[in-house]
Amino acid sequence: MQVIDIDLKSYFDTIRHDILLKKVGKRVNDDKVMRLLKLILQTSGKRGVPQGGLISPLLSNIYLNEVDRMLEKAKEVTRTGNTFIWNTLVLLMTLWSWWMVSRNGDG
Repeated sequence: MQVIDIDLKSYFDTIRHDILLKKVGKRVNDDKVMRLLKLILQTSGKRGVPQGGLISPLLSNIYLNEVDRMLEKAKEVTRTGNTFIWNTLVLLMTLWSWWMVSRNGDG
């Protein structure tokens, strides 16, 4: 078993509200819930989720769901034990993390 350790610098602070709301909106079709979510997000400013909030881990996982899917696909591809592919994946994840932070104007 291999473990990939990825450090997403200031992750909770950099979540874009518009992207998160679109992702939640794909599954939640309730205007009251969406309005409440917007109010919760507004407490953290223009970006990020309130740290220490009960809903923050859930929102963060929703935001990173696509990354989880990508890692699962990579695991399927690399079952042959190809270390080069794993190292490339870790590099790509590091670059993705850096790109997301710099895209949000934090880096």
